[in-house]
Amino acid sequence: MSFTKVEYRGLDAGHVGIKTAGGMIGVGFTMLNFVGAGNTFAVSADGTTVDISIAGGGGGGNSEILKETFNVSGTQTVFNITEGQFSTGFLEVYLNGVKLNQSDFTENPPTQFTLDVAAEAGDVVEIIGFKDRGTNTSINAELTNLNVTGIVTAGQFVGDGSRISGVIGLGTALTVNTDVLGNIFYRNHTLSVGSTVTMDVPNNSDSNVGYTHHSDLAVDDGADFIVADGDDFVADIFGLSPESSAPLGGSGGRVRADNFTNRAGNGAPTFPFGIQLGAGSGINDEENDDGFITIQDVLDVTEDKTIAGSTTSTVTTKRRAVVVAATKSLILGSDCELVINTSGI
Repeated sequence: MSFTKVEYRGLDAGHVGIKTAGGMIGVGFTMLNFVGAGNTFAVSADGTTVDISIAGGGGGGNSEILKETFNVSGTQTVFNITEGQFSTGFLEVYLNGVKLNQSDFTENPPTQFTLDVAAEAGDVVEIIGFKDRGTNTSINAELTNLNVTGIVTAGQFVGDGSRISGVIGLGTALTVNTDVLGNIFYRNHTLSVGSTVTMDVPNNSDSNVGYTHHSDLAVDDGADFIVADGDDFVADIFGLSPESSAPLGGSGGRVRADNFTNRAGNGAPTFPFGIQLGAGSGINDEENDDGFITIQDVLDVTEDKTIAGSTTSTVTTKRRAVVVAATKSLILGSDCELVINTSGI
């Protein structure tokens, strides 16, 4: 748009002026350059005035305006904002109506600022702040950190949520955004441990239990899964163990902990395929002190007990004697054999 001659309210011919409701605020311009879409121009009927409408004007653009007043009741330097937030470099501070220089205060975005010289009782501190707000923005990039203080609304979130902290997920929906299948979930049953890791529940937690909804913990060869002292680890917290699963490859690893219990924490764990011991290893229910194992001589049976066993099965004890209390009984099942003092001590 060009102007060849303007003679209005004392302007020199061939120049452009900028007009506000209060009068003329600039003369002598040779070019007005408006960047962005949505700007419109309207020429008055007599051709003497051009109204320029800039997209996003009137307070409805891509920013939020913050205003707040503090009535100081005592010596105060730090002010916490409660009416909104501001972005770095977009805060104006007024002390008793006088605008302070940027060097007179320190910004602590998004909700705090500090005066270099403390305000006194009776002072009035007013602020005007602005916060950038992106609307209808498409970001085609990987974000390292996205901090959002409001509500994030989206048609869908892609991923299993395994790296979202503070959220416990059921698993992956069969089909998202459907009434039924969106509420049916699945989860791979194996949690793989590729390198040594220690599970240590924070001391400020109300519980010392760490858990996972995976039903199997697969520790790779050369790796350890360590449960910290005083903590409990519970696998398959939802009780969703598969009836059968494919064998895991490799030679496995180790789970290191001082105590193993059943899932309820009140009984012995179950080893459905038995326990394979290395050289020099042993299992006992007595004291183990610096490599010395103390085996008690007598196994006392103080309650009625039946050892059913199975056909042609053998039940053993390391004790050298089994003593059944008076009026109590120890019953062996059919074809079941009891062997005492299996260690031959």
